[in-house]
Amino acid sequence: MQQPQPWPSWRRRFFTFSALNFARFDAAVWILFLRGRGLSLAAVGGAEVAYHVAGLLAQVPTGLFADRRGRAVAMTVGCAVGAVGSLLLLTVHGALAAAAVIALSSLGATFVAGADRGLLYARLAEDGRQGSYREAAGRVLAVEDATGTVASALGGWLAGVSWTLVMGARAIVLMGAGTLATQLGGTPPPPVPLRAAASAALRSRPLRRLTLYAAGYAALTTTAHLWAQVLLADKGASLAAVGASLAATQLASSAGGLLAPRLRLGSRAFAWTPVLLAVAWAAAALAPTALLALGAILPGFLVEGIFYPQMETAVQRHAPEALRASVLSAQSALFSLAMIGLFPLFGALLDHLGPHAYLLLLPPWLALAGASRWIARDTTEEPAAS
Repeated sequence: MQQPQPWPSWRRRFFTFSALNFARFDAAVWILFLRGRGLSLAAVGGAEVAYHVAGLLAQVPTGLFADRRGRAVAMTVGCAVGAVGSLLLLTVHGALAAAAVIALSSLGATFVAGADRGLLYARLAEDGRQGSYREAAGRVLAVEDATGTVASALGGWLAGVSWTLVMGARAIVLMGAGTLATQLGGTPPPPVPLRAAASAALRSRPLRRLTLYAAGYAALTTTAHLWAQVLLADKGASLAAVGASLAATQLASSAGGLLAPRLRLGSRAFAWTPVLLAVAWAAAALAPTALLALGAILPGFLVEGIFYPQMETAVQRHAPEALRASVLSAQSALFSLAMIGLFPLFGALLDHLGPHAYLLLLPPWLALAGASRWIARDTTEEPAAS
């Protein structure tokens, strides 16, 4: 009987990097941290806008840096900048300071965004296994969410002891991830001029449509996720309960990532996923208690985990190898542009309407489902040769 081949060492290192990078101890409580420092939810929304403005300005340049200088190098730089940002957050006592530090953290994240998934696809191609990207992406998502589950639960508990422990732990794991990234290797693709990068992306209709859909999907899901800590707190959950609840949502998403390679979803998933998420968040908004709200959104996170690898694979298949990180970074820039308007607006609505503000996400979810018919063919057509 043929023995299964061991994973290449780079894949083990990549999965470990992903786990450390997603050990976000502050993810479930950072809004509550800033609110505790005297910021209103509208001011928190303004700080998040600073995060996305920085991302909008930096995504494409950092993506080009990754494609030219090496994706592993970009990942290392991003982790170092993120670690500094986590520590500086402890010094924040006003809206402007919060915006500046969060913008710095955004800069760190832009170096990693695009570079990590671009490196994964390229290394699989070097092994002759680019066809297994969806499976690999599902496993990476499962690892990231499983790590996030533990980190969110632990972060909620640590926040009740000391915020210094929360931010310090985040900085430590980021430095570990950055050190590991230096060992991921990979051959940088040949440099391509900026004009050629823009031209290659704009000529591909499937890539344009998939990129816009993915950016809109990410903006809606991220807004719902980030403000969920306020939704749960306003329904009576303690800091520790908020952390444990959001950890459970990440565990559901992790389970979805593991299920994704075993399911053949087809292009219809681009339509029914937003509909299911709209129903889940509307039910959470109407739930009388935090526990019932959590029960409403858990199936939604499972669906997200199942769908995300398919959406990501569709984009990757149409991205030219020499510009892979740049294309993924451009998608992140569009996401940041959407978040600049959506996130603070939703925070202001939460200030005035409370959890019922989540009902206002129904129309955009349904609009995204309707837009899926424009990209149905793009998820199944073979991409043109790069």
